[in-house]
Order: sequence, then C-alpha cells, then structure tokens
Amino acid sequence: MLLAYSTVVCAQNQRGTAKIYLDCNNCNTNFIRQKVKLVNYVRDRKVADIHVLISDLNLASGGRRYTANFIGLTKAYDLNYSIKVDTYQTDSQIEVNQKIANVILAGLMPFLVTKGKLTLAPTLEPIDGELTDNLGENDPWNFWIFEIGGNADYEKESKQEKYELEGRINIERTTELWRIRSEIETEYEVTQVTRDDTTLVSSLKRSKGEFSIVKSIAKQWSAGIFTEVRSTTFENILLGAQLQGAIEYNFYPYPLSATKEFTISYRVGPQYRNYRQTTIYDKDEQELVQQALRINYKVRQPWGNIWARLEGSQYLHDLSRNRLEFETYVSLQVIKGLFLRVGADASLVHDQLYLPKGTASLEEILLNRRQLATNFELNLNFGIAYTFGSIYNSVVNTRL
Repeated sequence: MLLAYSTVVCAQNQRGTAKIYLDCNNCNTNFIRQKVKLVNYVRDRKVADIHVLISDLNLASGGRRYTANFIGLTKAYDLNYSIKVDTYQTDSQIEVNQKIANVILAGLMPFLVTKGKLTLAPTLEPIDGELTDNLGENDPWNFWIFEIGGNADYEKESKQEKYELEGRINIERTTELWRIRSEIETEYEVTQVTRDDTTLVSSLKRSKGEFSIVKSIAKQWSAGIFTEVRSTTFENILLGAQLQGAIEYNFYPYPLSATKEFTISYRVGPQYRNYRQTTIYDKDEQELVQQALRINYKVRQPWGNIWARLEGSQYLHDLSRNRLEFETYVSLQVIKGLFLRVGADASLVHDQLYLPKGTASLEEILLNRRQLATNFELNLNFGIAYTFGSIYNSVVNTRL
C-alpha cells in the first residue's frame, strides 16, 4: 500500500463538522484542500462557519505579503483576527503554496481549540485505498454546482465601433468516484469600420455545448464519455457534433496530483459536420471517426514547475489527415535568485478538412475571422530573471 505523510485537522463543534469558505484569488485551492484536510470546504459564504479571506500586497523586497483573515460567521465561531506571512522573490511557487497552507492551518487552530475537538497529528494515509462517494455531509444539492453568467463589451471611436456579447452556463458534480461536467457558451462579436464613404462590417459567431461524465474505475484508471455540439464561423461549421469514449491511466496515484501527475489517455469516436460553405474537398457535410492519444506530465517542486502535453490525433478514413501538438512550460530555480522560464507551443497540422473554398478576404485575415490554411503552428517564449540583494525588507508602502 502506498502512503502519504500529511497533517490532518478534524474540526467539530456542537453542530458538527466546521465549514470553511476559502476566499483567495491568487491561491492554488487544490493544493490547499489537499494539505489542509478540513472536513468541509463550501462554495457559499452564507452557509460557512468560518470565512478565510486571503489578500496579498507587494513587499519592498520583491516578494509578497499574504494576509489571512479568519472571520467567524456563526455563534460557535465568533473570533475575528488575521495572520500574515511573507514570501520572497526567490521562493518557488510550491514554496509559496506551502506557506499559504501553513498560515491557514495555524489560523484555524484557535477556532478548533476554543470551540471544538482538535485532532492534530502527523498521519500516514493510504493514497491508493478504496474510492467511495461517502462525503460525510448532508447536502441538499447532492454536490451539484450551477453557474450562469455573461458579459458585454462595447467600444466606440469616431470611425470605428465594436461590441461583443458572451453567455455561459456551467453545471458540475465532483466526487471521488464521478466527475460530471456540462457547459454551454456562446459568443457574438461585431466590428464596424468607416473609411471615406464606405462602411465595413465584420462579425464572428461561436456557440458550443459540452457534456462529459468520468468514472474512477480503479486506483489509477478512469474512463469517460465526452460529447460536444458546436457552431462557428471561424472554422466554417454550421453544425458539428461528436461523441467520444476515453480511458486514462495515471502513473502516480491521483491524490498526489497537487505536486506531480503523469497521465496517458486515449479517445475515439464519431463526428458529424454540416459546413457553412462547401469545403476545399467539395464537402457540404461529412461523417468522420477520429482517435487521439494524449500524454500529460506536470511536476511542482521547490526547484520549480514543469508542465508538458503531447497529443496526436487522426481521422480513421484517411490516416494522413492528422495533427501532432506539443505544449510545455518550464520554470526552474537554477540557483538562489535565478529563475529560468521557457514556454513552447508547436503543432504539425494536416487535418483542416473544414476549410472553405476560395481565398480569404483581407478583412477576414486582418480581423482573424477565418481559419487560414497552414501545415504548422509555432509559439515560443523565453524568460530569465535574477534577483539579488536584501530579502529582509518587509515594508508595505502603497503610496503614490
């Protein structure tokens, strides 16, 4: 049996398990949830016992000061105070995450000691044990989460006008055994430019609906079904639909995903496309079967972060219609104060079956309204930073 060393806190007051609302914009919440194992984190402040509000400011040394405010929201938890921790510019991201987690753990102790029963001990936990859906809390929503949102953007000049509308609906349910996700989103963008007596109007429309259900079938195996329906002017698709089955193997146990993950997955399934314009292959509609193999690798350690993805896909009716994609991001602390960052995104493209006949207009090219024919895509970025000098200046000064 594989074991993980961690610190476990179990908080109980007279009404049961303490509920924590974690409010932090710049935190790795998955890391915190795995390291500070309170019984329940909640998504709504109004149902929480404790509101943990974390803010951050720049320090004169180049680091950041994180302030964790612990606000009791119920009679059983009526304390109100804050704890601060400073990070250095030379800290790696995992060191920053660990400091924030330690502050949260330390800040919760007075609540637990004063109002409840505290169990605090280094614990050996099985990370490959039996998976269950026993989440230990009576939830009237049965762990379903719903989100509805949208936004509008409007810009105007004397000879140019642009507006954009977006809307989305997300529905999700996550347990150890199941992960169910669905999303509907739409985007409509219009740009109008006037030159002399001529007015040019260009628009972009995208709509997509996705649904997936994934089952944990073994300690390091999972399987799922993915569906999608979409319409996009950019890719010349009036109506596209696909259904794929997938299977994934993780070389590391899933509870270690906050610090390391190495997965390989395979997807295969049919697609249907009804095109807006006849394609360069004289197709108005098309039925296809596509397969894809993906390898993901990520590591977060005190010396830095590494993330990489390699994915290959092809259509089974013609294996030459394929695509190979590689993405990576590396951030390394070479020596104290010296950080090296490299990012790359490269693709070999041979699967643009949707391209419409005819040449793209200058308007479509300049405004990026239409996918252009290409056999490769490449994006590279490189960065280096070296910091030296005092690390002990913890002054916060937000003056003009």
